[in-house]
Amino acid sequence: MADFNDLILSITARLKHDIDFAFNTNNGDLANRLRSKFALENESIRKVSSVNLDDDGDIRMRFPLATCYVSAGAITIAGWVTTAKMLEQHGLDELSETVEYVFAERPQFQRREYYIRVLIYARSVPQEATDAVLSKSCLVALQSMFPEERRPHLQKGRLLVEYQEDKFSDSLEFDASKDKEEVELQYGRAGKAQDFDSYREFLRAADVKRLVEYLRPFAEIFQRLTLRNVGAG
Repeated sequence: MADFNDLILSITARLKHDIDFAFNTNNGDLANRLRSKFALENESIRKVSSVNLDDDGDIRMRFPLATCYVSAGAITIAGWVTTAKMLEQHGLDELSETVEYVFAERPQFQRREYYIRVLIYARSVPQEATDAVLSKSCLVALQSMFPEERRPHLQKGRLLVEYQEDKFSDSLEFDASKDKEEVELQYGRAGKAQDFDSYREFLRAADVKRLVEYLRPFAEIFQRLTLRNVGAG
């Protein structure tokens, strides 16, 4: 079995700011500025292969490790691939630097919120593995609600929990389906920008490594299965 620290993680980072009501008018000029700025970037991790407008008019920039979307009210970097081990080695420093590097072109807008999401996704999941993870999650919740009922045979399950922890608003989402043979687990953490000096400081305070440790009870299934990176919404 692969070590827990070798689990592949897909990270989504987001910086929300005041709405740019002129974005749909100026998005082309902004895209050109970003294209020129990143063309001079020497770090290979931030070498942009393309900068264009998507169907919604948002700016889409493709990096080697992820895709960045710039919209009227946010900068989002989706699909940043790393491992639990890399989180111990400042593996997200480049991510936070990239967020700040893009936002430097939007200094007239006030920061509102920082967000980070950790996603683990597995497909082609055997039924016995899905049974195991459903038993650890949805079945436990179901039995606590209906303790006298017979043990049900679950085909799919979905959980969403939201709560506050210190300065953070956290969410834990779990989704598993025998029919689709897929299992998805994600942990999100958001914080008000006024509570942190920068997105980097937010990441350090968020302690993403500890968030990943929260997922250990589900780790066995992902250690046995083929993992793939998926984009974020």
